[in-house]
Amino acid sequence: MTITHTQPPAAGNPQVQQLLDRRLAEVAHLQDAVIATRDGILQYASGTVDVVAQPGRDPRDLHREAGERRSAMLASLASLAERVTADGGVGRHVRSLVEARDGWCVIGPIGRHSLVLLYALKSAEPGMLGHHLARLDQDLGALLDTERRGTAQLPGPTA
Repeated sequence: MTITHTQPPAAGNPQVQQLLDRRLAEVAHLQDAVIATRDGILQYASGTVDVVAQPGRDPRDLHREAGERRSAMLASLASLAERVTADGGVGRHVRSLVEARDGWCVIGPIGRHSLVLLYALKSAEPGMLGHHLARLDQDLGALLDTERRGTAQLPGPTA
């Protein structure tokens, strides 16, 4: 069963959710996105998640649980990548790309305090995934940063 997520997790900023949903809809090879705090707390999720229907369970709860699980993995992977780059003396971690048999996962920072995880089809170009990550950071970073949240504006449509 495929569930499409269109609502922000509890008390989320609707501007962030709308922009995240719009970015995923604009890019055919992007399937899912999760935004989480650096300690793995789910902030936003968008896209489709394959979940197994369970009698008596609300599908939205199953999607939220999948987002929470992915948020924890995102924070763990980002922390590992930061340690690896620091230990290797190659500078600050920018993004990580995981190639799988059927697709890609790319993670990186978004704003000062959050992380983003993108799932993409195998047909996606790895360089473009980095571009989409940077674009999300540019568009959402200010909205996600607590200290600037009051002055941030939602970007307009792109050409």
